[in-house]
Amino acid sequence: VIFWSYGCSFCVQIADELAALQDALRSADTDLILVARGGTKEENDQLLEGAGLTGAAVFEGKFPIFDGQGTPSAYLVEGGKTSSEISVGGPWVEGLAKSAAGIVDGA
Repeated sequence: VIFWSYGCSFCVQIADELAALQDALRSADTDLILVARGGTKEENDQLLEGAGLTGAAVFEGKFPIFDGQGTPSAYLVEGGKTSSEISVGGPWVEGLAKSAAGIVDGA
């Protein structure tokens, strides 16, 4: 689950990297779910489509489960429960996605 904020420059910066990881994530039986706030549904859809992100996107006015972290932030969910610590910031979110896809940096 990735928490995304429309207009967040760090979120926009990692969009292409996340799009590039989609096939590897699918191969690892992992779905990419974006929870977006800010902007309209149409603006968020356009931004995600422009980056080539095709995972599920939920558009939320506020993040009741977000716990006040900045964006982008992410954590893994398995069996309906969180299975990782929350990752905050572009490089850490990308690293978590790579880890979930079974990709090791430098390999």
